[in-house]
Amino acid sequence: MAIVLDRVSSRLSLAEDGLTVTSLSNSWGAARTDQGVSSGKWYWEYEVLDVSGSAKRLLLGVINSSHTIDNYVGYNSYGRGYYSLNGNKYAGSYTGYGEAYVIGDIVGVALDMDMGTIEFFKNGVSQGVAYNNLLSLGEVYPTLSAAVSGASASINFGAEKFQIAEANTEAWKALVDQGYKPYDVESARPWFDKIKNRNVRFTQMYLDHEEVGYILASGEIFSVIDGVEISEEVIYKIESAGVEVETGIETTPFNFSFAIDKESLAIGSNLIRITVEDNGGLQFPIDFEVFKEDRNTFTYKRQGMFDASIPREGDVVFQGSKGYGLNGIGTGRITFDIPTEGKSNIKKITIDGTPEIRNIVAKNYDMDLVQKEGLDPIMAQFKKTVSLTDLTVVLKAELRR
Repeated sequence: MAIVLDRVSSRLSLAEDGLTVTSLSNSWGAARTDQGVSSGKWYWEYEVLDVSGSAKRLLLGVINSSHTIDNYVGYNSYGRGYYSLNGNKYAGSYTGYGEAYVIGDIVGVALDMDMGTIEFFKNGVSQGVAYNNLLSLGEVYPTLSAAVSGASASINFGAEKFQIAEANTEAWKALVDQGYKPYDVESARPWFDKIKNRNVRFTQMYLDHEEVGYILASGEIFSVIDGVEISEEVIYKIESAGVEVETGIETTPFNFSFAIDKESLAIGSNLIRITVEDNGGLQFPIDFEVFKEDRNTFTYKRQGMFDASIPREGDVVFQGSKGYGLNGIGTGRITFDIPTEGKSNIKKITIDGTPEIRNIVAKNYDMDLVQKEGLDPIMAQFKKTVSLTDLTVVLKAELRR
């Protein structure tokens, strides 16, 4: 049976859907479900239907069984609320917190009863963690409260697809990856099961800068659900320096390749972005930055985005001066393999990166010392205890004049 609002103050009216309330009085009244939680991670949303004028108002959040339904959420320490009028938060007293919300806004709630935190979202944008002391409340119940005749809101426990899943797919994916579920997970199954624990991953991204006049980019894209690689139809889009290079529909896993005209790159940072949308509607971007300096130097800066929680056979290693490698758990490895047949026009190679990089074999390579058969791969290591999304390595090659 779908979760609805079971306990409703006489100061409110409840619509037939069991999810929409409207104030009948100038005094505060609240409505809550009888299905509470004391553990787990949960998400739900409110739609603001009417807070017009300066008087109508809402306070949304959670309460426990000691909190009355004939007052606003958070009027005492048994509740935690978020106020429409000015964005303040309430738990017996009030303090500044987030943005005010008005008619048409969607207020989301991420409740973590394992850690005791509550975080509110406005139209898919987090307002930050409001409170981190909810464990003392015991079992809590999603609640909405309203005051002044006509003030109205509805609650979506998950029977309808959440607005955040469309408005801010990255934020929604982050919540799902952290283990948040729709409060009414059974009613949400028709849409939530299609996107939970989904991942589109890039096993490779090669940037080959040795071709004359252009950079060749290539790689592989695959899909994973609950740790198992699957085949599905996805939409992909490739952009270089803000210009769409290619778009299409493919079935995973698939290989891609495209050329980037060096002349199209501006001096400084140029973004290469590949965005893949899976058939659950989630978008997965990966960004690479190409730094163009002047005609006597070139710099390639890449930012790796990896999820080590999804195991794959063997190592994911980038070679040919083309990227990163993720090797096992605990450390990663970066390999630059610089082919140098005959007399190289590269005078010196410098490797550098963010502070997470460690154990660089050699930062500077004098190419005059390189033998004809070529340069052994240049390797560096990084700690996997840091955020790999922030890991950056720079390869800079100084050309002969």
